[in-house]
Amino acid sequence: MLVLKFLHIALVFSGVALGLGGGGIVALMARSGDVRTIRSAFGVMVKLQPAIPGFFGLGVLFGLAYAWTSGLDFLRPWLLIAYVLAIAATILGAGFESPWHKRVLAAALASPEVSPSEELQALLHDPRERFAFWATVLIILAFIFDMVVKPFGL
Repeated sequence: MLVLKFLHIALVFSGVALGLGGGGIVALMARSGDVRTIRSAFGVMVKLQPAIPGFFGLGVLFGLAYAWTSGLDFLRPWLLIAYVLAIAATILGAGFESPWHKRVLAAALASPEVSPSEELQALLHDPRERFAFWATVLIILAFIFDMVVKPFGL
């Protein structure tokens, strides 16, 4: 059973590191305004993005397998909270973060190399993206709190 718990934690942690860590790094690199850097960074991120749902999907499956083999009630309040957080994170990742990375890459590829185009500048300063990024950070913190504290009982 502990192997299932380990795989759950390791895979979800890897998904967070790749998605949020990688996404945060490329966003910071984009602030340089260097079109070649943006093209390179976002090119790598867009190539890595298809792996992110795999990490989370497998992590969730191993978490559910751990809960089942441990005899946990799938309707415990802290698990219900985790389900809601997982749905919210998925919506932000698939609905905002991933498409934004692809739009930035496309705009960077179409932009002159000497300075970012207006379209690229607008994407890099899109307040919706900043909201989505920081909302995802808060969701991850809420996940950690939920998994450690297990509010409303075990």
